[in-house]
Amino acid sequence: MTSTEEIISLYKNDKNQLYNSSTITTILDYIEKVPISTTSDSSKGDAVITLVNILCEVVKDNVDLVIPLLKQYYGCILYLLKETSGTVQTPPAIPSSPNRSSVLSGSPNPSNMIEVANATVYTMFGTISFLFPTNNTLLSQSIPFVLEIGKQNAQIQSIVFSSLSSEAINQASVLAPYVNDLIKYSSKYPNYLSILSGLIQYNPKDFENNLGFLITEFEDKSESKASVLSIFSEVAKHNPYSIIPYIVQLKSCLQQQSLCTLYGIILKSVVSKYPSAITPIFSDILESISNITSSKYSLVQIIGMCGPEKTEQSLEYLFQLLNNQNNLPPDTIVSILKGMKSIQKTSPNLFNNPQLFSKYLQSNNYTEFITTLAQDLIDQIKESSTTTTKKQSYCRPLSDSLLESIDNQRPQVAKELESISQYDAIRDHLLTKYQLIFDVLQLIPIPSGTTGDMLFFKFGNDRIELPVSSHLDFWKSIDFLQSIVRLDRFLEPNQQLSWDNQSDQSIIRSPIPSSDTIKQVYNNLNQIFEQHLNNNSNNSNNNVSSNLANTISNNNNNESIVTSSPNIETTTTTTTTTTSNNNMSSNNQPQNIIFEGYLDKQSKYLKRYDTLWFTLTVDHLSGNQAKKEKDSSPPVSPTSDDETSVRIPLTEILEIKEGERSTGHFTIKRVKDKGAADQLSELKSFYIVTPKRKYLMKAPTQQDQHNWIQKLKHQLQILNNPNDLINNNINNDNNNNTTTNNNNNNKKPNKKLNFKLSQYFGGKQKK
Repeated sequence: MTSTEEIISLYKNDKNQLYNSSTITTILDYIEKVPISTTSDSSKGDAVITLVNILCEVVKDNVDLVIPLLKQYYGCILYLLKETSGTVQTPPAIPSSPNRSSVLSGSPNPSNMIEVANATVYTMFGTISFLFPTNNTLLSQSIPFVLEIGKQNAQIQSIVFSSLSSEAINQASVLAPYVNDLIKYSSKYPNYLSILSGLIQYNPKDFENNLGFLITEFEDKSESKASVLSIFSEVAKHNPYSIIPYIVQLKSCLQQQSLCTLYGIILKSVVSKYPSAITPIFSDILESISNITSSKYSLVQIIGMCGPEKTEQSLEYLFQLLNNQNNLPPDTIVSILKGMKSIQKTSPNLFNNPQLFSKYLQSNNYTEFITTLAQDLIDQIKESSTTTTKKQSYCRPLSDSLLESIDNQRPQVAKELESISQYDAIRDHLLTKYQLIFDVLQLIPIPSGTTGDMLFFKFGNDRIELPVSSHLDFWKSIDFLQSIVRLDRFLEPNQQLSWDNQSDQSIIRSPIPSSDTIKQVYNNLNQIFEQHLNNNSNNSNNNVSSNLANTISNNNNNESIVTSSPNIETTTTTTTTTTSNNNMSSNNQPQNIIFEGYLDKQSKYLKRYDTLWFTLTVDHLSGNQAKKEKDSSPPVSPTSDDETSVRIPLTEILEIKEGERSTGHFTIKRVKDKGAADQLSELKSFYIVTPKRKYLMKAPTQQDQHNWIQKLKHQLQILNNPNDLINNNINNDNNNNTTTNNNNNNKKPNKKLNFKLSQYFGGKQKK
């Protein structure tokens, strides 16, 4: 096909012959040869309009024909845009929709070729963009051309943005390979940043590589701040370590109401992996909580998730929040209690009085969730304050896999740095190795600072010192690596590595310590810390005491309770906390667990049944969505909270009551299906009545129901009449632990119920 006249003729008589690449090429060649100006002969305008309509109909009906010719197709649009640049844009003369019928006659007649060209541009681009949702290949191969077309004028740019923003939602995986192009494009068109966060899950690496560019956009353009924060929050979910070097540069969000909550989401993701990341901005967070209303919800919990070097200050601040403000909203109280739970796990030596939180159990003014959190805190404090069977360490156990990974990467990093001559360039290159740096930093405790020639470490209210000269080069390297990822340095300026010092340059070019060096320093620290803890445990008047003294006022009775942090040997590591059980048998199995198994609990408002794994101990009944394995390892972060749980102190239980068939206030509905009715013939439900609420429970079988009621009533009897227990054989068959069968008929071996008289003497009993 070589003639445009033949194309028009075939369209009228046999348009099926037009569905080939030759038709598209011929029309595009013709359009690109037509002179475009206000003085051009407009007689060719009708022919151009007719051919454009034919072209768009062919493309619409068979999009695969145009994909190999996209370069020419978009090239034609660019040619027309450049030819009409600087002229006044007019609305398209041809409807820019691929769903129109033939427009060979009756179309508006543009007055000159400029108007013809404008109409052609919007018709061709509108047609192809409407086809993006139908063909991934078309969209993928079109993106580079579309971005270039968008640069030509504001009107076409708005169409490009509208098209790509829609596809960023519907076909994010198709746009993901072009993350680099889209981020660079946003330097001129900042609104594109707002559509990129959905692409992170498909291409996180390119986003991580562009964090430096994004932080510059954040600092330079106010209209980009919210979009950049949104991107950072998504990146933080995939790789929190990549965000830590930019936490300080983003801290201006703490003083802006509109950005503070989003920044809080970023911080929560980061501190869950590396709690000490918020140390450089800790005071800024406290100031924000004081000045920004939304911070009291989004940031209060986060300060409790800090590293051990800030837990004492954090706890003092949270106590002040509780004391100095009346009528705190429930959400704020929840955040404060969650923060305190995190602190207690990280630095249990800061708590010694569980009665501090008893007011949340004794008043009806607080929600059930607040009561549950307070009870959790009380239980944790009791456990940690009586820990005797397992000593904790300030040093996290070394990871052989991390040590091996460090040794494998060290030579390559040193080789790369050899070819870099500028100090700033070395620092920039090392920043790209942030994951390796954090692998090193999390293996050993990081000093909090120096006093003269002594390094000091802070763990809650405990402070330990050792000479700086001990492993000096190692600590210089660690201090230098801290600065690379923009965390606080602990050495004095005159002790830090200096590029001007020839001997320091060798360390700067190879700052990653070997696994052997790490092990040597680790063992030395561990020995010093253990000796320190042993001295404290043997000296009731040791010097490791806290100045923390806080008061929680009980607004109901105007009483106050004062606490000071205790001298307890229980300690914690930098990133994980291991708390020993205060009631451990000789074989390290918990003595507290009396009975456990699955029960269905009816929800308070929706009245639906949730299956929970319940555990009965000597002082409470608790249920969680997932069965908790006793031998499971501690979580990576000490800050997680299980909100889908219930905890009922036994001292609050007034009555254990079987469900009744159609009597009183409680009925059990029978289903019409005979098979189901047979299954429900057994009465399997029972009630736990407390002053605040009646809990409806349903056991898998009637026997399970009987067992639960028996165990609960027996334990209540023990709590109310402990002397009766002394006269009985506590190891008889009635006190055997039997785990109820779950719905999958999984069975657990029976356990012996063991009691200690100390459970019942010296403590406050319910009268």
